[in-house]
Amino acid sequence: MNALNTLLPVFFMMGLGLISNQKQWITSQAKDAIKGMVFHLLFPILIFNILFTTSLPSGSIWIVLYMLLAFLICFGIGKLVTPWIGSKYPYAVPFLLTTCEGGNLALPLFMTIAAPQYQTYPVLFDMAGTVVVFMIIPVLVEKVKHGQVSWKETLCKILKNPFILAVIFGLLMNVCGLHLVLEKSSWLSLYNNLIDMATKPIVSIILFTIGYEMNITKETLVPILKLFSIRIILYLLIIVGFFLLFPYRMKEKAFCLAVLLYFMCPTSFALPMQLGPICTKKEQEFMSTFISIFMFITMIVYTCLVLFLV
Repeated sequence: MNALNTLLPVFFMMGLGLISNQKQWITSQAKDAIKGMVFHLLFPILIFNILFTTSLPSGSIWIVLYMLLAFLICFGIGKLVTPWIGSKYPYAVPFLLTTCEGGNLALPLFMTIAAPQYQTYPVLFDMAGTVVVFMIIPVLVEKVKHGQVSWKETLCKILKNPFILAVIFGLLMNVCGLHLVLEKSSWLSLYNNLIDMATKPIVSIILFTIGYEMNITKETLVPILKLFSIRIILYLLIIVGFFLLFPYRMKEKAFCLAVLLYFMCPTSFALPMQLGPICTKKEQEFMSTFISIFMFITMIVYTCLVLFLV
């Protein structure tokens, strides 16, 4: 019954999104507007609050560096296998092997099975993905598009990103100990009420939009299955690396669950948007379809975790 209580609401919201798309109860424009509000406004508030109020686990910097190195290696392997996957997708394939969707998927799912004090784990893992998606990719896109990089303009875009700002200010205020000051002040209750009001709708809306955007086409099925196999193998190796490099952390159940769930999530949802200026329409469709289908892998893993480990 506990597993059903956890899984049914998740599948209900995703199913509601899928049906809303098929029946056009909600238009694509309306869905994009809602998703934009969550992604650019409400979700950064959630990330800021988690980083501001939660103590980061010991050895966090080494975890982030390990993941960043792993993502870069996956990118290199992606460049090598692109001819085998499909030469139609020269930009999509390498980047689809990097990053995981932590904020919009791993974190909401993890929040349904873990106590609030552990919700920092997916956010910690997502820091390396943030560097790739919001720092490295803009530089590469600028270079491909214009042949050179305007460092000043690119840096301004990066620093204006709400997600980046949430991470920077959340970490700075945490390190400065301002969360301890807040805990002792009379403003704590007001702060918590504001955060609750802003963040409660996030999980439901994200699950709804995930269901809405699921899309499978026959044309891209074979190359997607090839890419599936490579990505799953690579990320299983990354998980093994966690057991070898951070065995003391993997003994903690919540941390282990976060690792298993996070690395079986699809590529960052922001990837198609970030690569948009240099990708063809076929590549955009390929990326969206890959991410949508990989959702089934994520939900299978999530279901197994709920049934057998939670």
